Amino acid sequence: MRVSKLFLIAALATSLSAQAQLTDKGVVSPGLVGPMDNSQAILLGTHPGDLAGFLDAYIFSILTPGIVGGAIDMTLLGPNVLPADQAAIAGIFLLDSGGNALLQDIDGADGFILNTVLPAGTYGFGVLGAGGNGGGLYSGVLASINPPVPEPQTYAMMLGGLGLLAGVSRRLRKRT
Repeated sequence: MRVSKLFLIAALATSLSAQAQLTDKGVVSPGLVGPMDNSQAILLGTHPGDLAGFLDAYIFSILTPGIVGGAIDMTLLGPNVLPADQAAIAGIFLLDSGGNALLQDIDGADGFILNTVLPAGTYGFGVLGAGGNGGGLYSGVLASINPPVPEPQTYAMMLGGLGLLAGVSRRLRKRT
């Protein structure tokens, strides 16, 4: 009897711990990325040699609440570009639909990385940079992990099954 109870508990735990598979959206440029539920996208931005700063925005949406995160790294465009002439990342931002910063990382000492839990909605991921005579190329990743939300029917079936198990258990205790 003890083994079957352990088996039922293990089966229930396994059914509740569904893991999300990430869909690869490939390489995206600044602009509209689209829905990001359980997806990852490679962000790529190129900035030619000029002294103007830049702000690249990646607009995305999530349909179910989840964890959203991003990371960016800047590299030199040409082999003969001095670090002082390279475009540089000044910060990355997670923006709400009104363009307000929800989260930012402006300290590149440990790299530019951020993540947070967001409700469903439309958001922006911004990359702010300072131009340089030598230009630069940045790449990074934007990912969203959205655990599945069970439907009401799933909860009803689970509660019905637990009630059935409780009834069977009570009946077996009365027999012994």
